[in-house]
Amino acid sequence: MPSGRQWANVLHARYAGGASTPGSTEVSALDAKLARFWTGTAYTSGTAWLGQCHSNVTLIDITYYILNGVAPPIVINHAAAGVITTGTSLPSEVAHVMTVRTLVRGRRNRGRIYLPCANSSAIDAAGNLTSAIAVSTLAQWNGLVADLVANNWELGVASYGTSWNLNPTDHHLAKIHSTWTPYFTPYSTNSMDLKPDVQRRRK
Repeated sequence: MPSGRQWANVLHARYAGGASTPGSTEVSALDAKLARFWTGTAYTSGTAWLGQCHSNVTLIDITYYILNGVAPPIVINHAAAGVITTGTSLPSEVAHVMTVRTLVRGRRNRGRIYLPCANSSAIDAAGNLTSAIAVSTLAQWNGLVADLVANNWELGVASYGTSWNLNPTDHHLAKIHSTWTPYFTPYSTNSMDLKPDVQRRRK
């Protein structure tokens, strides 16, 4: 970020419907396409997000964790930056958010992707992201999802099987620890509004 702090998102991808475990070759194939959401060639009517960012917003690396309990993380370095050199970047804690949904209802089955601060040129007179950029960002994600099929990858939402909830019957609002069998739900659709959000830890 322009502030020098790092931004990060956690995405979940499943290989071959969970029927086999990917190795470094399969992860490299995933990375080549996943990075395209942030930088590089557009998918049809899509636009890579760093195309909306000032050059002081950069992509450093993507770290992959194969969730088999034993594989070490795979770090793939990138040297990409926003393409806009005029105007100014929005504050580092500002992010526009894309919501990822599945065909299953409930908070466990949807997620958010925080897009790093856009350039001032991407913002309209009311202080919101322009609708054209929102549409092209959603299209870029959907192009990525379709492109991954050829490599046996699919994006989705992982539910890790544990959470803490407030007990509504306890006037002290004690937390209840609930568990379930972890599962993965494939991506179905996405959406994003035009309003900026704030992540304080990104300052």
